Amino acid sequence: MDKVNHHKAIVKNIIQSIYDRYEDAPQVYQIIEDEKNGHYLLYRNHWMDDNARLYGTIIHMEVKSDGKVWLHYDGTELIVADRLIKMGIPTKEICTRFSSANGSGRYGVCHCLEKPLYKSVNQFTIEYPVP
Repeated sequence: MDKVNHHKAIVKNIIQSIYDRYEDAPQVYQIIEDEKNGHYLLYRNHWMDDNARLYGTIIHMEVKSDGKVWLHYDGTELIVADRLIKMGIPTKEICTRFSSANGSGRYGVCHCLEKPLYKSVNQFTIEYPVP
């Protein structure tokens, strides 16, 4: 399996495992996949009894054509970047912050992780919050 497809499989696995933890939650969660452009999102889309809406991104990751994983948004307490590392994606291929290449406001430069966010990824434990 080439690097891009391997990284896509890892990203989809992580999003699915987090989604599975919300399966019994009263809120509605959705996985959105744009396979062609490499975007993978976990979304909350739910109406409350008082007509208030819970809507928004939980996780948004993108796998670029060079295989780098851009972690656009991590709204979990799980530190998804460390989970990517544990599953075999090198830190130099995980982008966690971005800046514009020319000041236009469009993403142009990816700043990759230099080291894991936890002290020891080998001892990484994942605890999912109960919604």
